[in-house]
Amino acid sequence: MTMDIVPRIIAQKDNALGQTPWGGWSATFMSIGFLVFQFTIAALLGVVLVLSMLGTTVFEGGFSAGEVKMLIDIAIISFAISYFLTIGLIVFVSSLRGGRARDVLLLGKPVQFVFNLIVGVVLLVMFFGLMSYVIETFFANDARQNDAQMKQIFTALKSSNLLWGGIAIVVIGAPIVEEMIFRGFLLNSLSTTRLGFWGGAVVSSLLWSLVHGYAASMAVGLFVFGLLLSLMVKRTGSIWISIILHSFWNGIVTAGMFVALGNSVT
Repeated sequence: MTMDIVPRIIAQKDNALGQTPWGGWSATFMSIGFLVFQFTIAALLGVVLVLSMLGTTVFEGGFSAGEVKMLIDIAIISFAISYFLTIGLIVFVSSLRGGRARDVLLLGKPVQFVFNLIVGVVLLVMFFGLMSYVIETFFANDARQNDAQMKQIFTALKSSNLLWGGIAIVVIGAPIVEEMIFRGFLLNSLSTTRLGFWGGAVVSSLLWSLVHGYAASMAVGLFVFGLLLSLMVKRTGSIWISIILHSFWNGIVTAGMFVALGNSVT
């Protein structure tokens, strides 16, 4: 009988994290389901809001400047709601099969929080500097491609009436949801299988990097970053440390993009 069909919590000997009733395959499919749910909800809400606020005529021709700004505002609202609903779904699913969300998602108090946070920030800064050097030196085309993509996104964000809401989604919402899925639910479950902790860290980090759709070199960098976050989760037994580091990373990228665009956030 496999862990996927046992209704009670069974902690395997390789489990270095929290207890979970979810097996590797079921956790992987469920994690993909969380992401599909989030984007589906965001898309459906976006369509409903567009139709209710702008009507069907908005699809018949080009968009005016005012309509573009409203569409960006609608996208921010839709993603914000989808993140809240996805967090609720993750917590609910983690409570099934006799599990406890606190254990399944690794939401407990971090071990040696302050010390490990300092260690994590130092490693993150070192990683950020090394990754920037490697990409700029050996993967300049990828860097330009990613930079252009990010500038388009942040230029649109900057024009929104809900700018700070958009920043909150990037810096707070995305890290919470992604860490709950990849370093909490999925990594915890994979670590109970024959993969062990580091095998689970490789698989969860690989999936995390792929869903972002970045250029190859950026995806590799994100994969390594995922391993770093996994290490900090292992050290502390909690995803709170990875959420903070992930938020710090997104904050650096966000601030850097606004500086690159030439204007401060007001």
